[in-house]
Amino acid sequence: MIQTIRYLFVAIIILILAISCDEDDDNTSGGIAVVNFTFDSLREVENATEPMLVNLGLDNPYHGGGSVAVSIEGGEYGTDYTSNKGSGTFNLEIPANALVGSFTISPVDNENIDGNKELVISIGDAKGNLKVGDKTTLNFEIIDNDNPNIALVEFAEEMVSIDENNVEGTEIVINFDQASTEGGSITIETSGDAVFNTDYEIEGQSSSNFSIPISAGATSASFLVKPLDNDEFDADKKVNFTISEVSGGLELRTAINTEVTIVNDDLPSVPVIDFSSENVLSFTEADGNATINFDFSETTSEESTVAISISGSATLGEDFTIEGSTSNPFMLAVPVGSNAIAVNLELLEDMIDEDDEIITLTITEVTGGLEKGLNLQEQTFTLENVSSQTGLDYLETFEGFTGDAFLEDIGYKSFGLPGQTVGDNQILDANNNSGQYSDEQVPTGTSDNGLNFFYNAGQDGNYEGDGIVDNILITSELQGAGDITVNIDAAYAFKNQNSATVTFYYSENYDGSGAFTESEWEIMGTETTTTMNSDGFGNNAYKREDFSINTSGNFYIAIRITQNITTENYRLRWRFDNIKAVSN
Repeated sequence: MIQTIRYLFVAIIILILAISCDEDDDNTSGGIAVVNFTFDSLREVENATEPMLVNLGLDNPYHGGGSVAVSIEGGEYGTDYTSNKGSGTFNLEIPANALVGSFTISPVDNENIDGNKELVISIGDAKGNLKVGDKTTLNFEIIDNDNPNIALVEFAEEMVSIDENNVEGTEIVINFDQASTEGGSITIETSGDAVFNTDYEIEGQSSSNFSIPISAGATSASFLVKPLDNDEFDADKKVNFTISEVSGGLELRTAINTEVTIVNDDLPSVPVIDFSSENVLSFTEADGNATINFDFSETTSEESTVAISISGSATLGEDFTIEGSTSNPFMLAVPVGSNAIAVNLELLEDMIDEDDEIITLTITEVTGGLEKGLNLQEQTFTLENVSSQTGLDYLETFEGFTGDAFLEDIGYKSFGLPGQTVGDNQILDANNNSGQYSDEQVPTGTSDNGLNFFYNAGQDGNYEGDGIVDNILITSELQGAGDITVNIDAAYAFKNQNSATVTFYYSENYDGSGAFTESEWEIMGTETTTTMNSDGFGNNAYKREDFSINTSGNFYIAIRITQNITTENYRLRWRFDNIKAVSN
């Protein structure tokens, strides 16, 4: 009997539990749940490989489900982020009895340096058995993971030719060695005899000097040069474009100049006149006379007059005359039927011990049956002083450059000193670079060969931190003594990062061994970018250094370059040309 009662009691308990469960099941279809974000903020790295899960929490499992509207602001969908819902604005469906509603966000890795991005995710407009609570926004930060790529820039071509009547123009391309993640700007300066908006124009530019903005990720830049056809026969015109400055994530490489030649396309209506390329360009006072020849393109059919302007350090009337005349310009009469002509320089020997002098003749105007030619409208002649030929007269122009062994062949030595840490191969060395060096007669003129020192810590794969540039070049032994004038042409680049000191020495005690002992040398002078700039010599402009020394015997000249390489002063270039030593 007790056992029967016991079974009956268990059955009653089971029945009560079953009824209770049925009642709870009925509650699942009628409840309301409040939806809130489970966190105030989330963060994710831009290059994350897995999507970030964003959860919405519900306070009651006994609800009938529904949806909430989700919107994401502060970034651009597809550019900054994506979601598993395919949009930055969507309705999130939440099933009945769920305690969590979820979606995912994936940052987009754009490989550009553009800073962290702040997204704001909001919920609202609940439907069904749901309503929105107090925590309706979530801050989502995308952390930028990119490091800057510094692009090295240079012109694609050193020389370009374009016909004067080319209406399409020519594109001047500036190459980058890699994409610049930061971008920046490139500043272009021009020079040459071509005149902006007369001989050429640059598409989109109102000035011959201009700046090109570079967007992040760019791999090159360019500008379009269009010649302007003047329908007149004249000489080819040249315009030189120089990258004078870069900013942002850009640095200069070596090819910072390009020369564009605008080729004349018009024919002359009459014969043209030029100086003869066969003329002898040097003579002495003792020669007495010098013949200057002119070439014509064809025989003249009417009389002409050629105006020849005279300039240079030689004095007309004291050092020479033209056909006995001291008129400047000299008017040369050309008769009918001429196919060539010449003038005679009478050279006047004054017996004064002086430097060699220069005579420059220029065809400035032609009238009658001739026009100015295109080939050789100016010639420069050297008048050598007879009495100065017995003293020291040394000049190295480097125009005999033959390659890597050139300095050794002429008896020069160039090496890094013991304090130099940027590498023994970083030395002042002979170099060929068309038009980048100074002319032996006039520093503002150009030549193709000289001495070059260039260092950029950003391009040195072995560079490990602050370092020292300290190198020296020593000439061969110079045979002479007494009062001597020393000239050296110098030019710098990268003023803002170039803090080097250039020291010019001479020594009678150095033995030619290739070992530099500073106590054996006398300082002639020093130079820096600051002092040159204050003297009016800008980037790549040559200054003729002028020193006076007095020696008792043969001697050497040296050029030393020193700079502490730091984060601010991390690159430098110095060029030198025309090392000259002359007895006074």
